[in-house]
Amino acid sequence: MMPTWPRLGWFVYFSLLLPLRLSPVWLLQPGYLHPDEFFQSVEVAAEDIFGVETFRAWEFRGDKPIRSLSAMFPFTHIPLIISRQLFGPLRYTDQKLPGGLL
Repeated sequence: MMPTWPRLGWFVYFSLLLPLRLSPVWLLQPGYLHPDEFFQSVEVAAEDIFGVETFRAWEFRGDKPIRSLSAMFPFTHIPLIISRQLFGPLRYTDQKLPGGLL
């Protein structure tokens, strides 16, 4: 029995777009993926772009850090720069929420 066109169409689109979705993994991160690379990079970018106080990991501190910002710049800094341009500077308060939630 032949599959119907909508189901076949979805499968064709999925098959064509899957390599496009996975290509950044193969091209940009050919080695071991360490989660800290992604979690810590957002904190560093938030400190650089918005000027908020964050915990900068030891790899990014000092005169000669062992990790470079250039690899993560397109994925963390540029989206945060665009966000700042679209929505303005980050605004937050240190006030406690009602009910003692914080």
